[in-house]
Amino acid sequence: MAKTIYEKIEEKALEDAKEIKRLGEEKALNLQKEVEERSNLLASKMIDEANVEANNLLKMKKNELLQENNQLLLKNRKKLIQEAFLKTLTRMQDFNDQELQKYVVKQIKEAKLTGKETIKVSSKEQKRYLSMFSSNGKTLDKLNNLLGSNYNLTLSNESVNIPGGFIVVSDYFDIDYSYETVLKDMINDIEKDLSNILFEG
Repeated sequence: MAKTIYEKIEEKALEDAKEIKRLGEEKALNLQKEVEERSNLLASKMIDEANVEANNLLKMKKNELLQENNQLLLKNRKKLIQEAFLKTLTRMQDFNDQELQKYVVKQIKEAKLTGKETIKVSSKEQKRYLSMFSSNGKTLDKLNNLLGSNYNLTLSNESVNIPGGFIVVSDYFDIDYSYETVLKDMINDIEKDLSNILFEG
């Protein structure tokens, strides 16, 4: 029995509907896969970014703690150095004649002077320097003999306000060998080295 035109139309409509449904389901499945893939990529990227941020934050906090620790360490070291400075200054101010002579001769030899400079000391040390380094109470002949034949240093009648040590005066420059200055220079070098070790590594 032949199909009527209506039956053929209905059959065709059913086939088309099935094809449309199949294509729709396939498209929906592909879309779902794409969404899942994009979601996974986005989630993975977010996790990676979060890990990087967390690592950076951790590194930053670690550096902050290290800097704080180094600052505290430097502060404590400076305090110890300052205490050592005061003790050493007191010790130098108590130099006996032999220790003072050794200090003066060492500093002058290391300075590489012309030998014609003038020495200035505090009013408290004036008599002591003449007693130690002069045979006639006027010139520094004993000191010059200790230094060598090219030296003809003189002791100034003008005193300087220093707690100990001496100052070399020449026509072009002065060199401060007072105990405080010598110690401060040493301490500055020590603190600079300490800072370099703690903060530049």
